Amino acid sequence: MCQMTRRYVVLAVALLVTALTATLVVQHVSARAQAAREVLYQASVRSHAARFRVGLSREDVERQLRDGGVHFQQLSGGGLEERTYSDLIKIGKEPTPWFCSEHNVYVALQFAALDQDQPFDSKPSDVLKRVTLFKWLEGCL
Repeated sequence: MCQMTRRYVVLAVALLVTALTATLVVQHVSARAQAAREVLYQASVRSHAARFRVGLSREDVERQLRDGGVHFQQLSGGGLEERTYSDLIKIGKEPTPWFCSEHNVYVALQFAALDQDQPFDSKPSDVLKRVTLFKWLEGCL
């Protein structure tokens, strides 16, 4: 092998090792950032669960949210409660895959309808069933 070819091989191997090392460092930093965000998300869920005890009416929960100036939205079904709406409080954003415009993170206040015979609706008498973390890919192709 000539001297010039050997130099190109050494250079190519060095570039490959550098690229692999950079990729591993980026993945490690990304995983640590994800873990840190997850800790914050779980703390927010615990905080909301302490504030809104299971069994509270939707009317009471939503009054407290409005009085506190907390913006929320309602989601029907969506893998949460099937017969009623859940209240979603946005607490963060995750990195978005190329095929979606947003990857939002919410505290989901999941309610149960007292009257299961009524059509799907959001009623003041619904009771809080559980408080969970809900990640939602939005605006996807």
